[in-house]
This record gives sequence, structure tokens and C-alpha cells, in this order.
Amino acid sequence: MGAPGGRGSAEAGTVDGGDGGAIVFLDFTTIDGQSNAIRSNGDPGQSPPGGGAHSASGAGGAGQMRVVANSFDSATAISAAGGTGGTPTADTWHGGVSGGGGGGGGIWVQTLGAPSQAGATATVPNVTFDVSGGDAGPAIVNPQDGQLTATSGAGGTGLVSVSGVDRSEEHT
Repeated sequence: MGAPGGRGSAEAGTVDGGDGGAIVFLDFTTIDGQSNAIRSNGDPGQSPPGGGAHSASGAGGAGQMRVVANSFDSATAISAAGGTGGTPTADTWHGGVSGGGGGGGGIWVQTLGAPSQAGATATVPNVTFDVSGGDAGPAIVNPQDGQLTATSGAGGTGLVSVSGVDRSEEHT
């Protein structure tokens, strides 16, 4: 499961970080994506409500997925991407800091006849993968000096792993 983002500040306390992605287990004979997607993405960070100079919350990290299918019969996108950090606020004298991006998640696909592979070059016919880390929220201009405020970091890239599946021992 993806981790939630860190809290930001607000006039009346804090703003919660974005929720993390879910844990997903799918096991089908075939998947007919019909150009649709299977997603376990992190939610974006929040911008602080109200006035004042406050820092935004961080985004949620992506979830983890295991998808087992003999084949993918049409275009299917599988995504475990991190969310984007929130936007800070400013007052007359100060500006807040942006929220950090959520980290990319993990996707493990098992399909008939697939060679074992991992990383950015992993491929499965009819499938596209996205395990990108989320961008940091944008910097804003500090009203006092006209300079951009500090920004948080972007989330790291997740991992795709592909391997063959052996259904010969399954019970019917």
C-alpha cells in the first residue's frame, strides 16, 4: 500500500497529505482492457485553505499491484504513479513551501510465455506501464523579496517486474 503524504500547515491546524494507492491483486484468464486502465495511483497533496503563508501537504505514494493473466487481449494501461504535491500560500511577508511528490509504486505482471524482466524496459504485448513519481508542488513568489519560495522534491520512480505464469498446477 502506498504511504500518505506529509501534512501541510494551515491557519487552523494542518492539511492532510494525499492518500496512498491501494494494494491490488487481479487474477484472470484474459484481460480485455478496451483502452482502459488499472490504477493504484497516489492522490495529490492539498493546498492550505484560508489566508496566511503556509506550506502545502505532500502527495500520496502509489500502491502495489500484482496482475496475473494468460493474455491481454486489447490495449491496457497499468498505472501505479505518485501524486503531485500541493501548492503553498503566501501572505504580505512570507511564502510557504510546496508539497513533495509521491513515490511511484510497484507493478508485477505474470502472463503466459513472458520472459523475466524488470525496470523501464519491461514489456508485455498490449500493455503500457506508468510507475512515475509525482512532481513536487509549484514554487510561489515570496511577496517580500520577489523570489521563488523553496520547493520540495519529486517522488522517485517505482518498479515494473514481468514474469511468466505457470497454470499447469492450478486446481479446477
